[in-house]
Amino acid sequence: MISIRAKMSLLTAIACLSAVAAEASVEVFTLNSGDTFKGEQVSSKDGVVSIKTAYGKLSVPVADIKTRELASAAKAEEKAVQVAKDEKAPAAQTAPVDEAAPIPQEKDPQWVVDYRDFVRRNFPEGWQFRIKGGMEFKKTDSSTFSFYAAFDVKKEWGVNVFTATAYYNYTSQTDTSGAKDVTIDNYGLNTNYKRFFNATKTWYLSNILNYLHDEVKGINNQVDEAVTVGYRFDFKRYDLTIDIGPGPAVRYVDSESEGIQWIAMALLQEDLTWSMSKVFRLEQSLNAAIDMLSGDKYSVTFQIALIAHITEVADLALRYIAQYDNISSTTVTTEQRFILAFEFPFNWK
Repeated sequence: MISIRAKMSLLTAIACLSAVAAEASVEVFTLNSGDTFKGEQVSSKDGVVSIKTAYGKLSVPVADIKTRELASAAKAEEKAVQVAKDEKAPAAQTAPVDEAAPIPQEKDPQWVVDYRDFVRRNFPEGWQFRIKGGMEFKKTDSSTFSFYAAFDVKKEWGVNVFTATAYYNYTSQTDTSGAKDVTIDNYGLNTNYKRFFNATKTWYLSNILNYLHDEVKGINNQVDEAVTVGYRFDFKRYDLTIDIGPGPAVRYVDSESEGIQWIAMALLQEDLTWSMSKVFRLEQSLNAAIDMLSGDKYSVTFQIALIAHITEVADLALRYIAQYDNISSTTVTTEQRFILAFEFPFNWK
């Protein structure tokens, strides 16, 4: 005669074997979307598979199924043990998570997906673009209020980096007596080609070519050409880079106060970029030049900007620019500019 304990052990073994046998036909289905679930195929017709799951029957096109494989018998046994433990637990215990449920996937908003597709289709690969537009307040010997617009381009390949910025200001000027003058404007183009000597990107050779037309200062045309040899300090731990490079430069200027001049200069160029967080970035630059033939004539331009990455497609930037220049003009030598702008980056890094 079989004892009660032996009967209980036999029934338990039979139950476990039945669970394993039932699970042997259970498969793990992975869809092209990345969702995963468990189920048992019950039929297949016209390219559509009928699958029995814990949530009922599902009809799934075969083309949507990326992979399918049998569930592990060991996992089925572990699940049976867990169910047994849960049955002995107090009723107030939270039910275990069903492993057969689809795994939730975090998805980007549709407008972000559409934006990325638009950039991928309409902008050349490897090029970075940025459109900037906003309001500018400028103070020289008079006050001016401007609408500011600019377009940035950047291309990096190998040990080469090319950047360019085209800008235009639509300006209304008021002199110190309060009289409002006619609308004036200024515009220009700044370019910089930088080639590093090796893949470590420390020492580099840079060519700077800038063009300027500024009616506030009475500059009809100004062209600066400079060649610098520089060094990059890369503090990767802090996401901070600093470029410093001195070199010779020449300026052609046609101004209302000085006429046409060719000026030989010595130049120092410095640029800093600091990614403080995923949201905020600091940019700063310094351009200092001195007239080689007249030590009392020099030009200094200091720029600093705080940029906030507010959405996937837009940045908000506050920029400050201070300049002193008595080389090109002796009538208007100092200038300060405050710019509040929205900036729209396309592939910008």
